[in-house]
Amino acid sequence: MNGRTATYPGYVLLLKLSLALLVLLGTIMLFSASSQISLERYGSSNAYFLHHLQRLFMAVLLGIACYLIDYRTFRKHIRLIYILTIVAVILPFIQNMISGRSDPARWIRTGVLTIQTAEILRFTLIIYLATYLSSRKEEIISYKQGLLPALITLGIPILLIALAPDFSTAVILLLITCIVLYVGGIPLKHLLVTTLPILLGAFVYVRISDYRWNRVLVYLGKESNISGSSYQINQSLISLANGRLTGTGLGKSMLKNLYLPEAHTDFIYSIIGEEWGFLGAGFFILLFVFIFISLIRLSMDVRDMYGKYIVFGINISFVLYALFNMGVTVGLFPVTGLPMPFVSYSGSQLLVNGALLGILFRIIRETFNSETVYKTY
Repeated sequence: MNGRTATYPGYVLLLKLSLALLVLLGTIMLFSASSQISLERYGSSNAYFLHHLQRLFMAVLLGIACYLIDYRTFRKHIRLIYILTIVAVILPFIQNMISGRSDPARWIRTGVLTIQTAEILRFTLIIYLATYLSSRKEEIISYKQGLLPALITLGIPILLIALAPDFSTAVILLLITCIVLYVGGIPLKHLLVTTLPILLGAFVYVRISDYRWNRVLVYLGKESNISGSSYQINQSLISLANGRLTGTGLGKSMLKNLYLPEAHTDFIYSIIGEEWGFLGAGFFILLFVFIFISLIRLSMDVRDMYGKYIVFGINISFVLYALFNMGVTVGLFPVTGLPMPFVSYSGSQLLVNGALLGILFRIIRETFNSETVYKTY
């Protein structure tokens, strides 16, 4: 750096501003959306909000820690990281076996902190894919040396997540994997040939579960019992309709008063639409669009391939979670349990996103030094 100040392009400022607004406005909406259920469960309307602030503080600390570490260190220790991730994914199954419980094997309960194993896998998945793709060149077009090793390595923990059961998250993780692999040079025909049997298996897995199949029927319009399987999506659409153009006003949602289940997590976007209207809901979409465009620009400017794939993986991760969360609330996708990044009440996702942002800003710092000249916007 030669003691001089680094010069950053305009889109980096746009990225920082969009992230800051998303965290700030998301925290405000989390307080509003969670007030009634906090009062119902804990006797205080601030309970979930205070928990969120604690996790947000922890996410900032974790992000600072990752920022201070050379991001190439994760590549050097990817085998250890992968092994620890496999152990983490298996551990809830073992805990259930020992305790004799039949709870979903989605979380590691430490007594102090509950961690969602799928989020640990999401972090590892991004680092692994970046390491894998950056270490291969011409062999990437080979099925046996390109797609197959990565698919087996990541397919095992993703399958365990699906069996936890956390099928929707497993689908998102598989989508992230396929998109990053395709961008990394894996031939599309290899991905199609491999994913077709996976899709068939996924269909069978959904079909044999009445709970999951009912969600599909609701999505297809074959189930219209407004007090049954379609209750949640109907309440979500009512909430959005109540907002009209400019919304009912902050804190004035009716549907958050225990009419809309998971209003502070999976369906927080419905409350955003109700209280801030079409304009406010559109602004949240715009923030994610700004983040997506900025990270695409960044991935093009990063000089080393490993860093490029990390940036792209983080980008796709944020965008897919946001897309599916918003899409579910308006009926574009079947109901799933996917939170909106930086907005929904989800401690594990917030912590992992904090770590990923720490790595992201470390890459930015090392990419744009004083010797690089950029046109500012």
